[in-house]
Amino acid sequence: AGEFTVEWDDPADQQHAWTLAAGDFGPRPALRFEQDLRRASARHSKLVFDDCGVPMARGHLLTFAHGYPYARGPEVSGDEVRRRVQAHIALGREYIDRGTTYYEAVIEPEVLALLAELGPFRRPAAESPAGRLAFLERAIEVYGHVMADLHWRQLASPLDAPQWPQRFHELSGLPEIESGTLLQAVDNRTSQLVRRLRGLARVVQADEPLHAVFRAREFDRLRETALRTRPATRRFRRRFSALLRDYGRRNGRSYGSATSFTTPTWNLDPTVPLRLVASYAEQDLDQLDRREQAARGERIAATRRARATIADRETRERFDEELKAAQQQVRFMEGHNAIMEQGAAGVMREAIWWIGEAFVRRDRLDRPDDALHLSLDELRAAADGDGDLRPIVRERAAQFERRSRLSPPQTIGDGDPPRGSGEPATEPVENAGFDGTILRGTAASQGRHTGRARVYRPGGETPEVEAGDILVARNAGQDWTPILSLLGGIVLDEGAVFQHAALVAREYRIPAVIQTKQATTVISDGATITVDGTAGTVELTP
Repeated sequence: AGEFTVEWDDPADQQHAWTLAAGDFGPRPALRFEQDLRRASARHSKLVFDDCGVPMARGHLLTFAHGYPYARGPEVSGDEVRRRVQAHIALGREYIDRGTTYYEAVIEPEVLALLAELGPFRRPAAESPAGRLAFLERAIEVYGHVMADLHWRQLASPLDAPQWPQRFHELSGLPEIESGTLLQAVDNRTSQLVRRLRGLARVVQADEPLHAVFRAREFDRLRETALRTRPATRRFRRRFSALLRDYGRRNGRSYGSATSFTTPTWNLDPTVPLRLVASYAEQDLDQLDRREQAARGERIAATRRARATIADRETRERFDEELKAAQQQVRFMEGHNAIMEQGAAGVMREAIWWIGEAFVRRDRLDRPDDALHLSLDELRAAADGDGDLRPIVRERAAQFERRSRLSPPQTIGDGDPPRGSGEPATEPVENAGFDGTILRGTAASQGRHTGRARVYRPGGETPEVEAGDILVARNAGQDWTPILSLLGGIVLDEGAVFQHAALVAREYRIPAVIQTKQATTVISDGATITVDGTAGTVELTP
């Protein structure tokens, strides 16, 4: 809808090919503040590409057409890129030889120090727009450094989980499909969060008036005097506040997530974790605990069986090393996401909200998030002024709606389109798709389960899930992982075996089939289906 014409600020840019930088759920125009944030992040991407040649950071040259971001890489020889990559991998091996990883020794401590500098999950002390602007500018710098530089620089550490099934088979002689059992119930930041949510659900279950509020999802009633003064409510509020101190900056961002740049953190919208608690409060928590304990026991037993098949001591030692690396990768995937996408990105998201709130307090904006329609220069000027910001916000909001109806091309410019996008690659599934009553895809987590399908489509209402339900979605990321332990199965149109949802599915022994291409199209919400995560198929009830 609408003609997509491109006007070039620099005519020389037209000589290149620029690729649309779309998100997980399709292209959309960037908000005005988001454009400035992307430009700031691109400067950090240039640093890591110049140093390490990381493919994901190559497209750091940016331009915007009708608000849609387009990117390209610099003109640099393949030999030079390979030299940078090899030097960075060699650096990672040096840390492994010391008994650690580049991520553990360098990246994680630096990110944690930056988060500590920005405060222990609290709003900035300054109440004035100028004070909050200073916090925002520092948050932008930290966000760019963490997400666009360190996030890719950490790839010097080996990512062994995708290779684990093959190595498991080579060393033990057992089928690759059994390798996932040795990675289930590995303690990590996500499993720790799930236990906290279950603990809160137990507090809710133990008090009927409190439980009634959660069953009805009437969370505003927690402020009512009669309920607020109950011992159970006080206990719940203390533990919930502690949860937000540790996880309040969560925003669900990760590969596969339906969340976007504008998605609020748990601090900004506590109803998100409250709904998670409500879902858990309707379950048999003892049964869920037993399920987790059984998964842990099965992992220990499977590890013993696999090691017993290896007679050679040297091979057994190598098996132990490979298993340790694969389990470290599970912890790494959930751990780095917690401090990077959820931590640094969460700080940035809250910082722009806080400055917007300062303008709302002074009757210059209607909503804190209206600040997203302003450029960084406009925010700087506004922090020192006192004018009404609503007219420019209305103009930008209308512009955003018009641009959202456009159909942007995949590339612009006169150059030859680049090979590959720099996004995580997944192998195509030859027989994926629907055939009669069978939907085929890629096996991501073994097991078999029959249950009710809960279908989620981007832009739709997030379905309530009960124990044993099967999530059917285009993709799934960290926005879903806190509730995955409830599920009986996962079916995705897209996905990758190394993403968060697949890793968590293997941890909790949840059958998962990904890359089905059309699960959300052919499966109806509420239908009974059977997921076979070993065969990579989904059976639909005729």
